[in-house]
Amino acid sequence: MKQIVTLAVSAAVLAAALAGCGTTTKDRNVEAIEKALARGRDVNDYDANGLTMLHVYAARGSAAGVKYLLKNGAKANMPVRRPPNFGYTAMHFAAAKGHVKVAELLIKDGANVNVAAVGDKDVGNFDGRTPLHLAAANGHKDMVELLLQEGAMPEMNDTAGKRAGDLAEANGHKDIAALLSAPKK
Repeated sequence: MKQIVTLAVSAAVLAAALAGCGTTTKDRNVEAIEKALARGRDVNDYDANGLTMLHVYAARGSAAGVKYLLKNGAKANMPVRRPPNFGYTAMHFAAAKGHVKVAELLIKDGANVNVAAVGDKDVGNFDGRTPLHLAAANGHKDMVELLLQEGAMPEMNDTAGKRAGDLAEANGHKDIAALLSAPKK
């Protein structure tokens, strides 16, 4: 049975991120961020869903938005504070969705490619998955290659004892599973 790992970013959060955007002369994502910051929102504030703007724009694949946020002080390694993605960082979102350009920006800013999602055991979301787990499970080979190049460790287990290669194999991504099981050069 094929199981795809998904991330929950509510439609309301994404709609709020785009609110007030109407022109095409400037990147709409950057415009929305500028408006939020002009209204006094701190670049690292959490919303009601436990997400920062960086989480939202990384999930959307907005390289322009992520670049703008990082330039304005967004912290690349801040974790989500609420289920269902408790403990995930912007890198987790980019990896799960295969947004390589976003991941490159995050890495350049110091994002940890081996950060394991550690949540709150009381709310039941404590999966221990790394960005590599999510990229492999979702079949994003280019992302897997980037993460490995940047030092991601394929031997890391999630809390269920699964490695990234196990998740790739379980989801039918045999080429990625083979890549992850190949000896390091």
